[in-house]
Amino acid sequence: MAQKLAFVICPNLIRELEIIISKNSWRDAEAVCLSTSCFKKCSIEEKDIKSLFGENIDKYDKIEFLCGCFRDPSHAVKNNGRIKKSSEPICFNFLTNPGIIKSFADRGCYMITPGWLADWEKNIESVWGFTKPSARSFFRESNIKKIMLLDTCIALPAETADTETKLYELSKYLGLKCESVPVGLDYFGTVLEAKLNSWRLEKSDENHKKQIGELNRKLSYNLSAFEFTSEIACAVDEKNIAQKIIYLFDSLFAPCDIFYYSLEGAVINWVMTRNRQITQCEKDRQFKGILESADKMAADGMTCLPCGEGFKVFIGAPGEKQGLAVIENLKFPRYINNYMELAESVADISSIAISNARKYEKIEAAVEEARKASSVKSSFLANMSHELRTPISSIIGFCDLAHSKEASAETREFIGYIKTSSRILLSLVNNILDFSKIEAGGLEIENADFSLGDTVRQAAGMVKVQADAKKVNLEHCVPEPDRMLTGDAFKLRQVLLNLLSNAVKFSDRGTVFIEARTVKDEGESVQITFSVKDEGIGIEESKKDIIFKPFSQADGSVSRKFGGTGLGLSISESFVKLMGGREICVESSPGRGSRFYFTLEFKKAQKKPAAAKIEDASASIPAQRSIMDQGGEKYKILVVDDNLINLELMKRIIDKSGHVSSGADSGEAALRLLEGDAFDLIIMDLQMPVMDGLETSTAIRGRNIITPIIAVSATTIERCAEKCSAAGIDAFVQKPVGFQSLKDIIQKYAAGRKKNAADLS
Repeated sequence: MAQKLAFVICPNLIRELEIIISKNSWRDAEAVCLSTSCFKKCSIEEKDIKSLFGENIDKYDKIEFLCGCFRDPSHAVKNNGRIKKSSEPICFNFLTNPGIIKSFADRGCYMITPGWLADWEKNIESVWGFTKPSARSFFRESNIKKIMLLDTCIALPAETADTETKLYELSKYLGLKCESVPVGLDYFGTVLEAKLNSWRLEKSDENHKKQIGELNRKLSYNLSAFEFTSEIACAVDEKNIAQKIIYLFDSLFAPCDIFYYSLEGAVINWVMTRNRQITQCEKDRQFKGILESADKMAADGMTCLPCGEGFKVFIGAPGEKQGLAVIENLKFPRYINNYMELAESVADISSIAISNARKYEKIEAAVEEARKASSVKSSFLANMSHELRTPISSIIGFCDLAHSKEASAETREFIGYIKTSSRILLSLVNNILDFSKIEAGGLEIENADFSLGDTVRQAAGMVKVQADAKKVNLEHCVPEPDRMLTGDAFKLRQVLLNLLSNAVKFSDRGTVFIEARTVKDEGESVQITFSVKDEGIGIEESKKDIIFKPFSQADGSVSRKFGGTGLGLSISESFVKLMGGREICVESSPGRGSRFYFTLEFKKAQKKPAAAKIEDASASIPAQRSIMDQGGEKYKILVVDDNLINLELMKRIIDKSGHVSSGADSGEAALRLLEGDAFDLIIMDLQMPVMDGLETSTAIRGRNIITPIIAVSATTIERCAEKCSAAGIDAFVQKPVGFQSLKDIIQKYAAGRKKNAADLS
């Protein structure tokens, strides 16, 4: 006569099932592994069962499928009384609290097991039938944000490193973050033991059934308990679990009084009464006896202890006191032994649930703390960005003013060194702040219309002075310069600028060439390959992967000779991936130069964006003659900046250019000056306290003042163009503002304003 129960599970959890059965020495249970993955074939037919068990099927009294995702189209399971199939796919619910599993799923996590991870590439490509691009597309379209390994901690020591390697390879393959959370096998074992005990009860002989025939009440209790303990197991809040325990005991045991005490260490956190009222009681001495009872029951390994016409139920795990339920004044005290037997099973489930709930609470608290820290960090970076760039910009600006023909040659040389060092420092600060934003996940993609040709020309223009100083030719080619695209022009320009800066930095001769070429043009989108080629020092084959890692360069001596943080390429590749690209590729050999290239896809745009123009502020020509010396017109210019040093710098540049400057150290002061005077141009700092530059500009336009407004800021130009345009600002300039650049801007916008006024009159 068959006396065994077969647990059938897919290959992804078979090892865990075998360990649980072996660890508990269940001789009447056996693990059976499905011959096919449930991801490949989600149906069971008569031939499949025969193939799985063959002639051995008769040795099993009962066969229980633990994979609820299988369908039964031929009713092979339904028509076989000994086979039981789960009604829902609960595989992951075996590993930890179902409430936590649901929480992971709700947050966009795709869960896997160590068994699945071991053959992840086969599962994705052979079983699922995906290629690498289609797998990435599938996860992206499914709104999956993270891969979560439910680590059952069964790997042998020699396999641990392999698990970490596979998790890293899977993360890189899918382009998703992968994390690991330990779950253990205790929960899985408890669920299996309940199923095994239920089957054993069914196999009880007739004499035993007669003995318990008088306890039909207990059997009805078991049914209620089974339904309710599943709810307890799914809860992720201890107070909610306590409410369910009280409700269950109240309905099953019909006591007059029932209390639940939340225990932790040597204190009682709170007590819940039969009517679900909670009292905080950590320092109340009247509960000293409760703690003593819990200590004794924990030390003696007791779950239930009779007391009068009731009993106490200890809920806890080894070395962990979680709760004590006290049931008093039972209406049917003659069933107390049966009550306690049932309470023990409820206590086991409750202990696991509370343990998971407390862990979940700590995880939630840690996540919330991390969110707050990330928010504080982002705010700090935004402020630090402005605070660091502002004084550096002032140093560069005053160097321009001091670099006059009246100064001695030695003084001009020293000023040149100061200015060059300041620009290098500004570049390092920019890279470090950008890298910090990437690490904090604080960067987002901005989609706006932009000109492909303008973006490439702007990037080339920003390194022209650097190239000219080294006598390196700088050339660019855009076969379709008038093409309009939709995407993040700022990040694209930053990537091109980083690649161009590196190309010039590592070249002492020859030509640096940048090209943007269309490689695919279909429908509403277009793919463009950008490449930067130089004739510089080149890179060894073994170093090509290293240069894309943060804080790394191809050679340690390179940082001494050429400078830099080793962040430029890492930041650039992060930007490329944020914009939907795969990676930056490199072709290079020592002494023969390098070629860096990447491909991005953009939506086609129909017209040029109506955003504020971004002016080039990098031009700087020392010893300039004033406008008055050249016979030009004299303009009245208002400078608005809360930083008194920057305010003085801008006023001095304007005055040296032969114009008349007025200063305002706040938005409110600027509005007061505009009430009683007219200006030909307003230069507006964006970051000011109380009323910032955008708010001040909006207020100026609200008063029907049409004077051109030029915004300046030490922050990056990301997002600034559109915001400036919405506030009525005519152009945006990033600090430091070059002497010649400011003169050109004054001439362009102030003169334009005069001309428009004359035309209107």
